[in-house]
Amino acid sequence: MLRRLVFQRGLRPAISTANRRFSVSATVSAAEDSVTPGELEKFTRISDSWWDTRGPFKYLHTMNTTRMQYIHQRLADLYKGTERLSVADVGCGGGLAAESLARMGMRTLGIDAGKENVEVARLHAKRDPLVSENIEYRQMTAEQAVAEGMRFDCVVSLEVIEHVRDPVLFVKSL
Repeated sequence: MLRRLVFQRGLRPAISTANRRFSVSATVSAAEDSVTPGELEKFTRISDSWWDTRGPFKYLHTMNTTRMQYIHQRLADLYKGTERLSVADVGCGGGLAAESLARMGMRTLGIDAGKENVEVARLHAKRDPLVSENIEYRQMTAEQAVAEGMRFDCVVSLEVIEHVRDPVLFVKSL
């Protein structure tokens, strides 16, 4: 029996059991998306700064280790280990969280609406063989993942909801 772990900003994770892997909601179509064009443009402009620990994403770097330890422990508790779990990082940006998940041995798919973000993430992942063998990046929206029927053991979306046009539509796609 698979269990579902949902991380909500500022709340403890909600855990429920399910007899299937995470799959996307049939009520969301690929024609709709929750991308905010202005936010996408903003992150495109600073995409070359994702891995600069003193740049605009320095706070994400600061909290990444603690956040990833927490996620890893919760998943290990639910699945009796995390090796080879399939994980999607929705709104992965330059891949900060996605790379950490891949380093833990999880098969990780990072998706982001920004082409430049995905390119930065791909280039950075190539630097570490452990990461590059466990990670893939795709330029797409959460809603496109829904349309493709993608399924994962775990879906994370960190620091994203405040940047989307339609939070309800976005959460439905997770």
